[in-house]
Amino acid sequence: MEFKEYITAIEKNLKNLTQFNIYLSEEDINIIRSWYKKDIPLERINKTIYNCLSNIPKKKRKFLSLKKIDKEIYKLKTSKIFKEDKSFKENTRQEYTINPEIQLLIEQLENLGIKVNINGYRDETELKEYLERKIISFIWKNISDEEREIIRKEALKELKTKYNLSHTDKKEALKFIVANKIKKIYNLP
Repeated sequence: MEFKEYITAIEKNLKNLTQFNIYLSEEDINIIRSWYKKDIPLERINKTIYNCLSNIPKKKRKFLSLKKIDKEIYKLKTSKIFKEDKSFKENTRQEYTINPEIQLLIEQLENLGIKVNINGYRDETELKEYLERKIISFIWKNISDEEREIIRKEALKELKTKYNLSHTDKKEALKFIVANKIKKIYNLP
Protein backbone atom coordinates (compact mmCIF):
# COMPACT_ATOMS: atom_id res chain seq x y z
CA MET A 1 0.00 0.00 0.00
CA GLU A 2 1.29 3.42 -0.95
CA PHE A 3 1.48 6.27 1.57
CA LYS A 4 -1.28 8.18 -0.23
CA GLU A 5 -3.67 5.22 0.14
CA TYR A 6 -2.63 4.80 3.77
CA ILE A 7 -3.31 8.43 4.69
CA THR A 8 -6.57 8.45 2.70
CA ALA A 9 -7.81 5.39 4.61
CA ILE A 10 -7.02 7.08 7.94
CA GLU A 11 -8.74 10.31 6.84
CA LYS A 12 -11.82 8.36 5.75
CA ASN A 13 -11.97 6.55 9.08
CA LEU A 14 -11.57 9.84 10.99
CA LYS A 15 -14.42 11.36 8.99
CA ASN A 16 -16.66 8.34 9.64
CA LEU A 17 -15.95 8.31 13.36
CA THR A 18 -16.04 12.04 14.05
CA GLN A 19 -18.72 12.86 11.46
CA PHE A 20 -16.71 15.98 10.64
CA ASN A 21 -14.34 16.84 7.81
CA ILE A 22 -11.01 16.70 9.58
CA TYR A 23 -8.18 18.65 7.99
CA LEU A 24 -4.81 17.22 8.84
CA SER A 25 -2.10 19.62 9.89
CA GLU A 26 1.50 19.20 8.76
CA GLU A 27 2.23 17.74 12.18
CA ASP A 28 -0.60 15.19 11.79
CA ILE A 29 0.70 14.19 8.35
CA ASN A 30 4.18 13.70 9.82
CA ILE A 31 2.72 11.50 12.56
CA ILE A 32 0.91 9.39 9.94
CA ARG A 33 4.10 9.22 7.89
CA SER A 34 5.96 7.87 10.94
CA TRP A 35 3.26 5.18 11.39
CA TYR A 36 3.63 4.27 7.73
CA LYS A 37 7.42 4.00 8.01
CA LYS A 38 7.08 1.83 11.13
CA ASP A 39 4.61 -0.42 9.26
CA ILE A 40 1.89 0.00 11.86
CA PRO A 41 -1.22 -1.69 10.41
CA LEU A 42 -4.27 0.41 9.59
CA GLU A 43 -6.39 -1.92 11.69
CA ARG A 44 -4.36 -1.09 14.80
CA ILE A 45 -4.44 2.66 14.09
CA ASN A 46 -8.18 2.67 13.42
CA LYS A 47 -8.92 0.70 16.60
CA THR A 48 -6.83 3.17 18.59
CA ILE A 49 -8.57 6.15 16.98
CA TYR A 50 -11.92 4.56 17.81
CA ASN A 51 -10.93 3.97 21.45
CA CYS A 52 -9.64 7.53 21.84
CA LEU A 53 -12.75 9.05 20.26
CA SER A 54 -15.10 7.06 22.45
CA ASN A 55 -13.93 9.14 25.42
CA ILE A 56 -14.36 12.50 23.67
CA PRO A 57 -17.77 14.22 23.50
CA LYS A 58 -19.19 14.33 19.98
CA LYS A 59 -18.97 18.14 19.67
CA LYS A 60 -15.27 18.21 20.57
CA ARG A 61 -14.26 15.50 18.09
CA LYS A 62 -13.71 18.00 15.28
CA PHE A 63 -10.70 19.39 17.18
CA LEU A 64 -8.95 16.03 17.27
CA SER A 65 -5.16 15.98 17.21
CA LEU A 66 -3.28 12.86 16.23
CA LYS A 67 -0.71 13.48 19.02
CA LYS A 68 -2.91 11.72 21.56
CA ILE A 69 -3.51 8.81 19.20
CA ASP A 70 0.23 8.58 18.52
CA LYS A 71 0.88 8.36 22.28
CA GLU A 72 -1.74 5.61 22.62
CA ILE A 73 -0.22 3.66 19.74
CA TYR A 74 3.20 3.99 21.35
CA LYS A 75 1.78 2.71 24.67
CA LEU A 76 0.20 -0.24 22.88
CA LYS A 77 3.38 -0.95 20.96
CA THR A 78 5.36 -1.24 24.17
CA SER A 79 2.71 -3.25 25.99
CA LYS A 80 2.59 -7.01 26.19
CA ILE A 81 -0.82 -7.19 24.48
CA PHE A 82 0.40 -5.42 21.37
CA LYS A 83 3.47 -7.64 21.07
CA GLU A 84 1.30 -10.74 21.20
CA ASP A 85 -1.13 -9.42 18.59
CA LYS A 86 -0.62 -11.54 15.47
CA SER A 87 -2.04 -8.87 13.17
CA PHE A 88 0.76 -6.53 14.26
CA LYS A 89 3.48 -9.15 13.86
CA GLU A 90 2.25 -10.10 10.40
CA ASN A 91 1.94 -6.42 9.42
CA THR A 92 -1.43 -7.00 7.85
CA ARG A 93 -2.95 -3.71 6.89
CA GLN A 94 -6.72 -3.89 6.87
CA GLU A 95 -9.18 -1.07 7.24
CA TYR A 96 -11.10 -1.37 10.49
CA THR A 97 -14.71 -0.32 10.40
CA ILE A 98 -16.94 -0.10 13.42
CA ASN A 99 -19.97 -2.32 13.45
CA PRO A 100 -22.94 0.07 12.96
CA GLU A 101 -24.86 -1.59 15.81
CA ILE A 102 -21.98 -0.97 18.21
CA GLN A 103 -21.61 2.62 17.00
CA LEU A 104 -25.35 3.16 17.59
CA LEU A 105 -25.14 1.72 21.11
CA ILE A 106 -22.19 3.96 21.96
CA GLU A 107 -24.06 7.02 20.66
CA GLN A 108 -27.15 6.06 22.67
CA LEU A 109 -25.05 5.79 25.82
CA GLU A 110 -23.41 9.15 25.11
CA ASN A 111 -26.86 10.71 24.63
CA LEU A 112 -27.85 9.33 28.04
CA GLY A 113 -24.73 10.89 29.55
CA ILE A 114 -23.10 7.55 30.31
CA LYS A 115 -19.36 7.30 29.81
CA VAL A 116 -18.21 3.99 28.43
CA ASN A 117 -14.74 2.51 28.48
CA ILE A 118 -14.46 0.11 25.57
CA ASN A 119 -10.77 -0.62 26.07
CA GLY A 120 -10.03 -4.23 26.78
CA TYR A 121 -12.79 -5.65 24.62
CA ARG A 122 -11.17 -7.58 21.82
CA ASP A 123 -14.32 -9.38 20.73
CA GLU A 124 -17.15 -7.44 19.04
CA THR A 125 -19.82 -9.71 20.51
CA GLU A 126 -18.51 -9.22 24.03
CA LEU A 127 -18.38 -5.44 23.53
CA LYS A 128 -21.93 -5.36 22.15
CA GLU A 129 -23.23 -7.36 25.14
CA TYR A 130 -21.45 -4.98 27.54
CA LEU A 131 -22.96 -1.90 25.86
CA GLU A 132 -26.44 -3.45 25.81
CA ARG A 133 -26.17 -4.31 29.52
CA LYS A 134 -25.20 -0.69 30.29
CA ILE A 135 -28.22 0.69 28.41
CA ILE A 136 -30.67 -1.86 29.83
CA SER A 137 -29.38 -1.27 33.36
CA PHE A 138 -29.76 2.49 32.93
CA ILE A 139 -33.32 2.12 31.62
CA TRP A 140 -34.27 -0.33 34.39
CA LYS A 141 -33.01 2.05 37.09
CA ASN A 142 -34.80 5.05 35.59
CA ILE A 143 -38.26 3.72 34.69
CA SER A 144 -41.18 4.16 37.05
CA ASP A 145 -41.98 1.53 39.66
CA GLU A 146 -45.28 0.79 37.91
CA GLU A 147 -43.59 0.16 34.57
CA ARG A 148 -40.93 -1.97 36.24
CA GLU A 149 -43.64 -4.06 37.93
CA ILE A 150 -45.52 -4.53 34.62
CA ILE A 151 -42.35 -5.75 32.89
CA ARG A 152 -41.53 -8.05 35.82
CA LYS A 153 -45.05 -9.59 35.80
CA GLU A 154 -44.97 -10.14 32.03
CA ALA A 155 -41.54 -11.74 32.31
CA LEU A 156 -42.69 -14.07 35.13
CA LYS A 157 -45.75 -15.04 33.11
CA GLU A 158 -43.58 -15.81 30.07
CA LEU A 159 -41.14 -17.75 32.25
CA LYS A 160 -43.90 -19.95 33.70
CA THR A 161 -45.54 -20.67 30.35
CA LYS A 162 -42.49 -21.20 28.15
CA TYR A 163 -39.73 -22.55 30.40
CA ASN A 164 -39.29 -25.49 32.78
CA LEU A 165 -36.13 -24.67 34.72
CA SER A 166 -34.51 -25.17 38.11
CA HIS A 167 -34.48 -22.28 40.62
CA THR A 168 -31.02 -20.97 39.68
CA ASP A 169 -31.79 -21.20 35.99
CA LYS A 170 -35.07 -19.33 36.53
CA LYS A 171 -33.25 -16.34 37.96
CA GLU A 172 -30.96 -16.06 34.93
CA ALA A 173 -33.82 -16.74 32.51
CA LEU A 174 -35.89 -14.03 34.18
CA LYS A 175 -33.06 -11.50 33.76
CA PHE A 176 -32.79 -12.51 30.11
CA ILE A 177 -36.54 -12.14 29.51
CA VAL A 178 -36.65 -8.75 31.27
CA ALA A 179 -33.70 -7.54 29.19
CA ASN A 180 -35.41 -8.66 25.97
CA LYS A 181 -38.66 -6.94 26.98
CA ILE A 182 -36.79 -3.69 27.67
CA LYS A 183 -35.00 -3.99 24.31
CA LYS A 184 -38.34 -4.50 22.58
CA ILE A 185 -40.17 -1.69 24.41
CA TYR A 186 -37.38 0.87 23.85
CA ASN A 187 -36.42 -0.28 20.32
CA LEU A 188 -32.84 -1.19 21.14
CA PRO A 189 -30.80 -2.98 18.46
